[in-house]
Amino acid sequence: MTEKTEDYEAGNGMHHHESMPRLTATHTNAEGAPLSRQVTVTMSNEQYERLFFQPSAPRKGDLAKRFGSTPTANPTLLGLICFLIPYTSTVLILCQFQGAVPPTSLIGIGADYYFLGTIGMNIAGIAEFILGNSTFDAKNPPTASENLHRGQSSPTTDVYFVPFIALPFAVFVIYGSHWGSLAYNQDPIHNVTAAFEEYGGANGAAYNSSQGFHNITMCMVSFMIMIGTLRTNLPLTALFFGLVMLFAFIAAADLRVPSATSAADLAYIEKLLQVAGGFGFIGLVAGWYLVIIEVCEAVAIPCPLPIFDLSTKVFPPKDKKTN
Repeated sequence: MTEKTEDYEAGNGMHHHESMPRLTATHTNAEGAPLSRQVTVTMSNEQYERLFFQPSAPRKGDLAKRFGSTPTANPTLLGLICFLIPYTSTVLILCQFQGAVPPTSLIGIGADYYFLGTIGMNIAGIAEFILGNSTFDAKNPPTASENLHRGQSSPTTDVYFVPFIALPFAVFVIYGSHWGSLAYNQDPIHNVTAAFEEYGGANGAAYNSSQGFHNITMCMVSFMIMIGTLRTNLPLTALFFGLVMLFAFIAAADLRVPSATSAADLAYIEKLLQVAGGFGFIGLVAGWYLVIIEVCEAVAIPCPLPIFDLSTKVFPPKDKKTN
């Protein structure tokens, strides 16, 4: 069990730092003498990690104040679902289920890429930015209360770590823009491959190298974000692991296309795409697992699914203070 505490001054909503934060309410008796009481809340790491899914801490900054100190909606759920809908279809196509032929079948879900992936995720990203879920300012670290709600693994005031709250804005905008890039590139209206006709068209090295380089870059981005999720929870880490491998194998398939000269080569490329879909399926399952937890937390339905907290298992804090 982990003890999580918070210091709060009643009446003005101000938070203060102490060596060990605690929840304190100030009252007066009949003679006007000040009275105080201390309440310590003890919860398991599993319960503590669930607080991350519905952050409700007071926000800082002018934009946050303009929209209210307590958010009325959690844009994380919107961004996650808008990512998973086109992602699920993409993975199933790569796995070649029900006669799907990658990458041709991906053209059929271009609308999902445009509206759900691009517009939906960027709206969620902007909302995360407004709520302050974009960066971590070391000069103005979060208060004890904000650490409690933002998923910090240590409640002490000298160890500040925000495992995922600094990522939603960047993640939603980056991957939302990726869906838009993919949709535009594959949209027959734009006929992107026409510019490569003298270099072999869609099967030439000029075109496929550009696609391969894009997927290599997205693989690198996904890997870096995956590193950042190692102290959050297992499903989130599994989601980005699946993305890393998916982009890696798609890049391998792209770079293999120009040298394909036989049916065996084409079969090998299809196998690479199928393996990419297989790894992507790991992220698919993990992502929808998180959605179930998010939905239950949003409407206060008891959810028996474990979070698989990693905050105390991967790079545990060295400076952890206890009462």
